[in-house]
Amino acid sequence: MLKTDFTCCPTEAEWLDGLQRAGLRRAGKGRLIVQTVALAVAGILSLVSFFWDGMKEPMSAVIAAVAFGLIPVMWFVPLWRMRSTARMAAEEQMTAHVWLFDDGLDVSDHELEKAYFRFADIRIALPTEETLDTIVLRFKTDDVVVIPHRVLTDEQWTMLTQAFQ
Repeated sequence: MLKTDFTCCPTEAEWLDGLQRAGLRRAGKGRLIVQTVALAVAGILSLVSFFWDGMKEPMSAVIAAVAFGLIPVMWFVPLWRMRSTARMAAEEQMTAHVWLFDDGLDVSDHELEKAYFRFADIRIALPTEETLDTIVLRFKTDDVVVIPHRVLTDEQWTMLTQAFQ
């Protein structure tokens, strides 16, 4: 039984917030910190080795440079990529058409063929006080749909949030 249907076209800020909350970035803050410390230690040890040996082994300096160069790459490249994706999605006005049923939903847009997903197979990120007022859906295919509250009636918003509880 169809409960409701709606169309949403998120802004760039809503896309960025949604992509960050979707959990597509595998490394969390803890993992990034551990990796940063490990690379810093490897870089420092390589530099110490390079200078300790009288600068005769340039490979130690190369290893240090690579280790120190990877640190900003780990932290910033995924964020830059998400911003680029959010900008492109907003410019293309990627629109999702959603049909809400009792046990799942159908989603259709120009990248994702019309597909039915059961609620149990969808990861959802509900809004918090720190995030924008959007619901973020991530499917097993790693497709993400961002649904802003502004495009829904209060009744549709309530239906959607209750469907995932």
